[in-house]
This record gives sequence, C-alpha cells and structure tokens, in this order.
Amino acid sequence: MPADAVDHLRTFLHDTFASFQDWLTSLTVLEWVLLGIAAAILLWVVAQVRAATTLGPIAVATVEDENGGDATLHGITAQLRERINDVGFRPPPNVPGGAPETNLLSAVEKSPIPQANWIASLIQAVPRPQPMSYTLSTVRLSRGRGVAFWLRPDGAGAPLMGTAPGWSGAALKGVARRVLMHVSRDAVDIFPPWTRWDDEAALKAYLEGIDAADQERYSEAQVCLESAASAEPDNAVARLRLLNCREASARAAELVPDPPGADRLARILRDYLALAIQRPELVEARYRASTLAAIVADRFSTVDADDDVWPTALHMSLRDIRWIGRHGLDLALAQLQPWFVPLAWHRPRYAVEPRGRERRRLKRTLEISKRCQFARRHRAEGDRWTKLRRRWWTTLVRARANRSNADWQVHYNAGCFFALIEKPVEAFRYLNRALDGGGYGKVVSWMQNDPDLASLQGTDAWTRLIKRTGTTNQRAVSDELRSVVSSFAAALAGIGAAVFLLAVSWAWWVTLLCIVARTAGIFVAYLVRERKLLKLGERLPA
Repeated sequence: MPADAVDHLRTFLHDTFASFQDWLTSLTVLEWVLLGIAAAILLWVVAQVRAATTLGPIAVATVEDENGGDATLHGITAQLRERINDVGFRPPPNVPGGAPETNLLSAVEKSPIPQANWIASLIQAVPRPQPMSYTLSTVRLSRGRGVAFWLRPDGAGAPLMGTAPGWSGAALKGVARRVLMHVSRDAVDIFPPWTRWDDEAALKAYLEGIDAADQERYSEAQVCLESAASAEPDNAVARLRLLNCREASARAAELVPDPPGADRLARILRDYLALAIQRPELVEARYRASTLAAIVADRFSTVDADDDVWPTALHMSLRDIRWIGRHGLDLALAQLQPWFVPLAWHRPRYAVEPRGRERRRLKRTLEISKRCQFARRHRAEGDRWTKLRRRWWTTLVRARANRSNADWQVHYNAGCFFALIEKPVEAFRYLNRALDGGGYGKVVSWMQNDPDLASLQGTDAWTRLIKRTGTTNQRAVSDELRSVVSSFAAALAGIGAAVFLLAVSWAWWVTLLCIVARTAGIFVAYLVRERKLLKLGERLPA
C-alpha cells in the first residue's frame, strides 16, 4: 500500500474517532437519559416479539400418590418428563438446590447506592416479556384408575384438568398427548392452525408412526401416519412426515430406473408439490420436492430423451420437472433469509419454523445441496469458466462443512458434492462424519440408494465406510493446510473490506445499495418463481 494511502487512512481514522468522542462529550444528562430510554424501549419490543412466539419450558412437578404418605414417585416422574420431551416440549433448565442465582435486581439491591432499594423496586415493576410456560402437576390414582393431572400456565393462558385412564405407562403417554393438544390450541401465536391437534387418537397414531419410522419399520409407520393424516386433514405436519416415510421407503427399496419405479417417486413428488403449494411455510417440503424432482427427471430421461414426455402422476414435461429441481431450492433458501418472513408475510416466525441456529444450519444444508445440483448439471463440462466456478464452490462447501456447529446433513451433502466432482478422499471424510452425527442405520440406508454417490460405491473404501472398519475420515495434511489457509484468507478479506469501508466515504452508500439490491432481487425472484410453481400446481391431478 503506498505511503500516501496509509497517511490518508491514519488521518481519516483519527478524525473519525475524534469526532465521535466530541459527540459523546457534548451530550447532556437529559440526552443521555433519553438515549437510554430509547434503547430500553427498542430492546423491550424485540424481547416482547420473541417471547410472544416462543414456548417456554413445561415444568413437571414430582408425581404424587393418591394414598398420600411419603410416596414420592421419582421413577414415574422421570418417565413423565421423558414423555413430555418425546412430544416436543423441553424441560426447564436444571439449577442445583441452593445454588446462587445472580440477576440484575440482586446486584442493584446490594450496591452501595443510597437509592438502591427504590431503583430495584422500579426495575421489578417494569413488565418483563416472558415466553408462555406451564407447570404440570400429577397424582397417580390407586387400582390402575389412571393419572389425574393439572396443567396451569405460569402467566396468561387457560388451564387444563383431567384424568388419563390406564396404568402408569399408558396413562403417562395419555397425559403427554393431552398436554400437547391443549398447548397447541392455547398458544395461538406459537402454533399455527396447520400444526394443531384436535383428535387424540390421531395424535397417538402420529407419535407411533414417528417411532416406527425412526426404527425403519416403514410399512407400520405409513399405516399409522396415514391414519393420523386422514383424521387430521388440516394438519400439515402429519402429511409431511407421511411423505418423508414414503420417500424413505421408496428409496430403501432400491428402485431401478424403469417407468414403474420412477412413477412411484413421481407420485411422492406430486404430493410434496401439493403440500408446498398449500403450505409455503414448510421449507422441508420445498427442499424434498426439489431433490425428488431432480431424481425423477434423471430416471425418466433414461427411458425417453424427449423433453415432452409426461409422467402420468405429474402431468408435467421433463423440462418443468427439471425447473422444479433447479428452482425449488431457490424458493426454500429465500424463505430462510432472516428478513423474509417479516417482510413477505408480515409476522414473526412461528416456534415450529426454523429459527436462529436451526435456520442457519438448514440454510447451509440447502446451499450445499444447490452446489450439488451445479455439479450434476456441469459434470461433463470442462471449459475454463466451469472449472473456475467449480473451484469457487468447492472452497465454499469446505468452509461451510468444516464449521464446528455443522450437523450431519451438511456433512452428507458435502460428501455428495465431492463425490460428484470426483474427490473421493474428501467425500469419504464427510460421509464418515455424517454417519457419526446422523445415526448409522438411517444414513447408510440413504447412502446405498443415493445416485450422487455412484462413483464411490463398489470401492474398498466404500466397503470400509459401510462396515465402519478401518479409518476413512483421516484428513490429509494438504487438506488441513488448505482449510486453515482459506479461513485465514477469509479473515484477511473481511478486515480489508472493513478498512476499505472506513477509508472510502462512498463505499458505505455502495454497500447499502448492494444490500438493498440483493434483498429486492431475492424477493422479486421468489415472487416470479412462486407464480410459476402455482401454475404448474394447477396441472397436478387430484
């Protein structure tokens, strides 16, 4: 960097910090108070919005016995807490008895300020936003008459009292189901209408189907989930899990690319598209529809190379199916932008929608899946522009998959990407990490039927990976060094960009213009693609 530029940057930074310091010292006491009140109001509004759309913990009190005495049923209490956790609620944070709890009020009260007690009382009088939470009290009735329960909200909300019949095991499951049904209807700002349960038998069938699917008993799971979906037709979650189970069953059956097998996947794709059109909030439905569309297009293209062939289950041409496979992920990624839901639907995200860390993880998974689509489309191309893009996407995939908080789906998609670009060492490394994080049985069943991993199957390393023998996740020194160098280069690029923004006055306006243009581009592209998807959905047979 030239000496004149360094002097200019030093002078600019000095003048900027001096002007900021002068502004701070020029503020009066009243201006400081008003500034603090404005900041407190802004933080309170943000906390109120988050609390209104967040479900707090369900505190489960120790189960009591009807006969009284000192019968504290700790074992049954643990089972009840496990059942509450199984239906999707989280327990309160455990604080050991007698442990000191530090908060703002205690700190103010113990301060040497003469008005400390008055200030603490004033702070306590300010309403603090709290998420909706409940406390569950239960009593085990004698002679197997069931378990009586009382669910009371800690703040606003409606209580619930009742008795779940049966012995301890069945009664505890019944209590958990009734708690879920009541909370889903009571917390209307947290549970949208398409996630609520009104039929206890349908909820019981749904939970049994989820357990069977986790154990890969797909036939039993489909029967239970179909029963739940038919009894609760407005519940989109039951329909989504049924489609997940049908897709896993179809892919586990090792379907060959002939018309019957491809048409079976096309029927599942049809139902995914219908669900995504009816409930556009379901990002997972869009993601799975995009993935299945790519598979269906490849299998039908092996039967007939004509782009005008129409799968009977979809009434769409291969060109339209390829469009869904390519742009379905774009629609899902647009919904995962932090600003999309408030801007497009004028509401905060529901608790059942991906938020925070979950949203960022799912976004990374979908971004790598999009890179896999690029690798499939340009697998046979070797021009310079394609090589440059492939190298750039490779760097991005490594950066996202090597993060410490990356989950097994990120690692699995990264393994598929490197298998498509014929880098088997890195592919096996990330697939091994996916097996560690996602569960051996579930991930292996997907790996054995994934066409993206065809270049790895049949090799000795593949056999060792499936049987989990030997070491397949050793990182080469060059790969480790490349990862460190890329992270260091990204950090230097960030520092350079920050210095550039500080040194060049017009860079702020250019950066703001780029952010606004990108946001508008994503939003407009979403509207255009969603409109075309709705037109394609009109062709779907009933």
